[in-house]
Formats: sequence, C-alpha cells, structure tokens
Amino acid sequence: MCLTILLLVAIINLRGVRETGAVFTIPTYLFVGTLFITLGVGLIKCLMAGGEPQPVVPPPPLPEQTAVVGAWLLVKAFPVAAPR
Repeated sequence: MCLTILLLVAIINLRGVRETGAVFTIPTYLFVGTLFITLGVGLIKCLMAGGEPQPVVPPPPLPEQTAVVGAWLLVKAFPVAAPR
C-alpha cells in the first residue's frame, strides 16, 4: 500500500508544478483544518475543566519506592564537584 501511494505521488509530481499544486491543495488544507480542529477541541476541553483536564483513565498511584529512585536519579544526574 505504501509503495502504491509513493508511486501515485511520484506520478503526480512528474506532471508539473502547476498540476501538482492543484492536486495537493485539497489534502493539505484538510490536514491543516483537522489540525486546527484538534487543537481547538483540546483547548476547549482544557478551558471547560478549569485548566486541568481530567484523564479518561486515572493513572494508578505511584509506589513509595519511586520517590527513593527519583531522589537517587537526581543525585546521580547533578553531581556536585568537590573543591580541590
């Protein structure tokens, strides 16, 4: 399927700049339009939830060992060099 689409795009591109622009205009506008619709829906949901949208499935609580591992990672990531 990918090779068929690639072949179709190659054939369209070989027809010339004007024809290529006319063929790819509609899919491009559809993509940009759906992108703006997606961003708009997300923004509206965020504003309706007071700035913090609720997840569809709440994540499970983190185990207590996570805090220890997180502190250890911070200590290893930002070592302080001892003065000489």
